Amino acid sequence: MNRMDWMNKRHSVRSYIGLPLSKEQASEIEQRIQTVNHESGQKFQLLVNEPAAFVYSGVLPAVFAC
Repeated sequence: MNRMDWMNKRHSVRSYIGLPLSKEQASEIEQRIQTVNHESGQKFQLLVNEPAAFVYSGVLPAVFAC
């Protein structure tokens, strides 16, 4: 199997339903982000209902889009 075969095999397509996260879902994701940040020294953030998250300002923050 060559590299392109592997890439095609690993390819996935996701579809999103466009519903907002529930408070419980956002809370669970935020807790997991805090754990990852603590363990890795990174500064990931979850931005919910924040239109500015999609405006390029020259700085690209780590954003989880859900």
